[in-house]
Amino acid sequence: MHQGDEIISVVDPASATNISMSQIVKPFLFLFVPLAILLAGIVALLNFQEARSRQEALKHKEISRLTTEKEVVTSYIQAIATDVLTVSKHYELRMMLDNDEPRYRESLAREFLWFSRIKKIYDQIRFLDEHGMEILRINYNNGAPAIVPPRNLQPKGERYYFKDTFGLAESEVFVSPFDLNIEHGQLEKPIKPMIRFGTPVFDSKGRKRGIVLLNYLGAHLLDTLDVIAKRGLGEVLLLNSEGYFLRDPNKDDEWGFMYKSKKDRTFARTYPEAWQTISRSDTGQFSTADGMYTYTTIRPFTEAQVSSTGSGEPYTPSRKMLEGTAYYWKLVSHIPAGRPSLESAPRLGRFLPVYAVMLVLAAIGCGYVAYAGGKRRQAEEEVRNHRDYLKQLVEQRTLERHQRAGAGGAGTQGERGKIPFDDGGHGRRGLYLLGRFSYRLYEFGHAQTGRV
Repeated sequence: MHQGDEIISVVDPASATNISMSQIVKPFLFLFVPLAILLAGIVALLNFQEARSRQEALKHKEISRLTTEKEVVTSYIQAIATDVLTVSKHYELRMMLDNDEPRYRESLAREFLWFSRIKKIYDQIRFLDEHGMEILRINYNNGAPAIVPPRNLQPKGERYYFKDTFGLAESEVFVSPFDLNIEHGQLEKPIKPMIRFGTPVFDSKGRKRGIVLLNYLGAHLLDTLDVIAKRGLGEVLLLNSEGYFLRDPNKDDEWGFMYKSKKDRTFARTYPEAWQTISRSDTGQFSTADGMYTYTTIRPFTEAQVSSTGSGEPYTPSRKMLEGTAYYWKLVSHIPAGRPSLESAPRLGRFLPVYAVMLVLAAIGCGYVAYAGGKRRQAEEEVRNHRDYLKQLVEQRTLERHQRAGAGGAGTQGERGKIPFDDGGHGRRGLYLLGRFSYRLYEFGHAQTGRV
C-alpha cells in the first residue's frame, strides 16, 4: 500500500453486545410507575365510594330502627288506652255504683283480678271514688296478682293523676307522664317506671263517681326498646320533653327529674349542641364532634287523650294540663365518634389483596412490553450494524481494487496518492447491490422484531 492510501477499518457485526438490563429497566419503570399510581387512585376511589355507601346504609338503618320503635310505642299506648275505657264500662262496676252492696264489689274485684292475670302488664288496677280514696285495688306482685285488703287501701286525692283524671269528661282518657311509682309518699324501691292511664266513671244517673286507673309497668316498654335497639349500632335514648333521660346506657342518669340531687342530669347539659337541633324539630339526622345522631319525636297520645306535666313530688299538682298531641318523647340514636362504623375515610385493608394482584399483573405486562421493546431495538441495531459492515466491506474491496489498478498503471493519472474515480462502473453497481441487500436485511429484522 502506497503512502497516503486510506485505510478503512471494518467492524464485524458479530461483535455487537447482547441486550442490557438498562434497556429493559428504564422502559419498565416508565410504564409501571404511572400505571401503579393510576391503579392506586382507582382503588382508593372505589374504597371511598364503598365507605360512603356503607355510611348511607347505616344512616338508613338507624332511621328505620327508630321508625319501628316509634310505631311500637304508639301502638302500646293506644292498646292501653283502649283497656282503660273497657274497664270503665264494666257491668260489675256500674252495678257497684248503682247498688251499695258488698257482693257487687267482690264480683268486680274478681273481674279485675282476672284481667290482671291475663294482661300481665299492669302493676295496679284501681277504682278510686270522687274523693280519691282507693275503693278497690289489684296488685300484680311480679306475676302473683292479689286483691288488696280494705285496710291497706290508701287515699290518693292529693296525687296529680287523680286530680287531672277526675276533671275530664266521660270517655276522655288521661295519660300521666312517664315517671317512677311512689308509695306512701316515697319512691318505691327498687324503682318502678310507670305510666298511669285513667278515665272518669259515671253511674247510671250520669253522676261522676270516681276514676278507673291502670298503672302500666313501663319496664315492658323499655325492654321492648332494648330488643329493637340491639338491631342497630347506636345507643338508643328515650328523653322526655324537658330532655331528662327515661332510658340511657348510663342508668345513673335516668329519671333525674324524680330526684333533687339529679335535677341537672339532662341530655341538654351532657350534649348541648345536639340538644339545640333535636329540640327544634320532630325528626332528623346530623353529626357533631360527639358522633352521629338520629332522632324522632313520639307523640303517643291522640287528640281525645289528655296528659299533664305531672310532678316528681308526692303531693304536688301538675303545673299544667297538656293536650294529647302536645305531650311527646324524643327517641334518639347516638353512635359515638370513633366507632369503625362511622369512619368514612378510605380503609385499604379490604382492597389491598386486589391491589396487589393488579400490581403483579401490571408488572408482568410492563415487563413483557419493556423486554419486547428492548429486543426490537436490539434487532434494529443489528440491522444497522450489518448494513454498515457490508458498506464498509464494499468500500474496502473497491479501494483495494483501485490500489491494484493504480499500481499497474491502468487508471487515469491524477494527483499522486488520489484514488481514481473511474472504476468501470463496478463501484456504483456494488453500492446498488449493497442498498438492495441492506433494505432486504432491514425488512427481515423488522419482521423478526414484530414476532418478539
